[in-house]
Amino acid sequence: ARCNAEQKLATFFISLSTRLKNRGCSGSQFNLTMTRSQIANYLGLTDETVSRIITKFRQAKIIQAERRLITILKPKTLSTIAENGDCEYSVSALSCIWRAGSSVQAVKLFAQRLKM
Repeated sequence: ARCNAEQKLATFFISLSTRLKNRGCSGSQFNLTMTRSQIANYLGLTDETVSRIITKFRQAKIIQAERRLITILKPKTLSTIAENGDCEYSVSALSCIWRAGSSVQAVKLFAQRLKM
């Protein structure tokens, strides 16, 4: 099964949370280093779709989002959303994007490599 947009974003947040926990940081609250536009490019979505889903997750009290600060309020719910699809976004790939300065160009290059 393919991922829908909600599953892609849920998987993204869960992957990021797991990566941060593995580094000894909080996996439940973190600052996004990528803009919503960069996240949209990375996930193959539009900016509007990412914003709409973040709003939907906020209204359902799954996450709290204040600018770039994300707090995962219901990790089990977010995991359930993510697990209902066949999404896979490598946390090591995310770290490559962050090391590249989170530039739009780095995100686009990575997205092209995913499609190969």
